[in-house]
Amino acid sequence: MNRHKSHINRTALTLVGLVLLAAGALALAKALGAFGRRTGHLMTPAMERFAAQHQWFWWAVAAGLLVLVVLGLSWLLAQGGSDRVRGGLHLADGPDGVTRMNAGAATDAVTSELKALPGVQDAHTTLAGTPDKPYLRVNVTIDESTDVASFRTRLRNHVIARLRTALELDHLQSLVRLRLANTPKPRDLA
Repeated sequence: MNRHKSHINRTALTLVGLVLLAAGALALAKALGAFGRRTGHLMTPAMERFAAQHQWFWWAVAAGLLVLVVLGLSWLLAQGGSDRVRGGLHLADGPDGVTRMNAGAATDAVTSELKALPGVQDAHTTLAGTPDKPYLRVNVTIDESTDVASFRTRLRNHVIARLRTALELDHLQSLVRLRLANTPKPRDLA
């Protein structure tokens, strides 16, 4: 999830939480008699008369709740979204047609190349962004004995450079997360 989406989620959930907390506190205070005598009803008699006299009131309440449900569902569906490049990457237009490369094929090739490097235990890559302006995300688990500086140089100058050439890009932004493999500590056998 990107930072912008995370910020919107935190803000929206904070606002919804505060509104629900205030509504719950008001309902509890009313039930405990903070606004006069204790009653078993949440609505005042005037509110009940208003609802009974205006047929549209409950329809408006239902419409408002329906809008809240639709907003909630759209927010929930947005959480499942991804910024991965879908489909193909546009490489070239020519008189004979269009050249496209499947994003999955490109990342599979990079992942295979990474896993073949010495010291790499696991690797996972994705292309994110748009088909016209992709960026590469790389997660690599390496052995503790691997020289990180030389690995980074090999990754930048060979693996990422080869992908940039294949995609015919002048510049390919990349986010690389290196993780050192957990090696089990030796056990005492005595």
